[in-house]
This record gives sequence, structure tokens and C-alpha cells, in this order.
Amino acid sequence: MSPQEENDRVALTDFRYLARRLLDNTPKMTTVVGKHYIAKFKKFVVEIEKELRDDRLPRFTNVYCSQCGDDFGSGDHGYSHCDDHRGKR
Repeated sequence: MSPQEENDRVALTDFRYLARRLLDNTPKMTTVVGKHYIAKFKKFVVEIEKELRDDRLPRFTNVYCSQCGDDFGSGDHGYSHCDDHRGKR
């Protein structure tokens, strides 16, 4: 993976994290205008996440095994037990 591809991947991962945090921590909007903008933002986040899935970009920059601590580079999920990753390398 080139340095530019790595930077793009990290930026998109950061975007996903920040968007989710913003949506989860947004107070309930009671005005029609507030609800309109929150709905538009949610639609935007869904579109970006679809692009992330379509590009097959890994969700995390580095994933690990919780049991042994071994790292597996970038991926969409880590492992809870060594049995889950045996033979994956």
C-alpha cells in the first residue's frame, strides 16, 4: 500500500469514527430545521460508509488478538482468542 493510500485509509477511518461520535452525542433536536439538518447529515454518513465498504478499505489501521497480543495489520476486526486466527497468516 502506498503512503497516499495509507493516508486516505486513515482519514476515512477517522471520518467514520468522528461521524459516529457526533451522531451519538447530538442532543435531540426539537426544531424542524434541526431535524432536517440531522437527517441530511445521517444520510451523508450512510453514503460515506457505503463508499468505504465498496472500496474494501479496512476499518482499523491495526488489529490484534486479545489472547496473545499478536498484531495482524489493518483489518475490519480483531480476534478474541488464538483459535480464531490460527492459519490466517
